[in-house]
Amino acid sequence: MKARFNGNYEIIKSVVLNKNEELVIGYNPNHPITNSRYVCWYYNRQTKDYFWGYYTDTEERALDKLSSRSSSLF
Repeated sequence: MKARFNGNYEIIKSVVLNKNEELVIGYNPNHPITNSRYVCWYYNRQTKDYFWGYYTDTEERALDKLSSRSSSLF
């Protein structure tokens, strides 16, 4: 599968919410602010917009946010 990016962040995980929306985790190992190397975004497939980013320093925290966001929708 081809790598997907939003800016300098590579999308490393995604959860499909419905036909138009996903929750994704991005990773940028070169971000100058170390507590912003991971991010959890909502992604709109129609508009191709990433929004409501939650930036953090660990993949674990980003996964926790992805989990809490996805469980609150169901």
